[in-house]
Amino acid sequence: MPYWRRRWMDATATWCQTHGASLVPIARLSSLAHRSLDSPEALFQSITEAHQEKSAAWIEQLAEDADELTRLLPAAPDVIVDNEPSQLYSSHGGALFLALLDQILLLILEIVAAEYDDAMLLATHLGVTSPESMGMHRLPRRIHCLRSPVLGQIRQLKQRTWLLGIAACIIAPNAATPNVKARTMEQREALRGWLWHRVDPWQLAKLVPIVIKAVSADLMLSWPAAQSWTRPTTAAGWFQRSADHGKGNSTASRLRW
Repeated sequence: MPYWRRRWMDATATWCQTHGASLVPIARLSSLAHRSLDSPEALFQSITEAHQEKSAAWIEQLAEDADELTRLLPAAPDVIVDNEPSQLYSSHGGALFLALLDQILLLILEIVAAEYDDAMLLATHLGVTSPESMGMHRLPRRIHCLRSPVLGQIRQLKQRTWLLGIAACIIAPNAATPNVKARTMEQREALRGWLWHRVDPWQLAKLVPIVIKAVSADLMLSWPAAQSWTRPTTAAGWFQRSADHGKGNSTASRLRW
């Protein structure tokens, strides 16, 4: 008799440990609802044979990175949304720092990637031809808070995979396997730079304290740009991208109003 495992509905599931490959969406699964119980086995077999080829290299890498991160996260990261960061480490353990950092990064990534020019540069860093190839045009536009898991609000598997994979690559958790950390070293710096130069101060005010605590707790690799960031001291400073800090009020500064 067919069965369904609860973990298969987890929005953080992007990688199959059994087959060592990234998950792919299969539209034909919807036809299971219209068949008798003696046919699902044959249907699953035909689906498996039809999807033996691996997906594109860029999504495979991100799916593996995402799997490394979710292996270290607690089962229900959304329970920490309303907690203060200073209370997390003492009451629940360091893994919750990674969960909160992951949630904040996913939210920022979704906001930044909404700009097409920024998404095009992101696609270049990932080795993708265009934002359309990543399914960018269907990303949700109304994810504004952490009160429910960001990934749970994103329907498409490919979108969840690359968002979570980028977050994992940026965080670079110290407990990840050495081969993953080495493989993503160059890409990690590129993605960190891409994100850092597009984040607004009010977003950094949420991100930076968690990064500092996570690095201090030896949970992730150091992020010098984040660790050395200071909050703006003027009203105008809160409207400057992080890349503009230190440039003064020159006309070259990019202000977001």
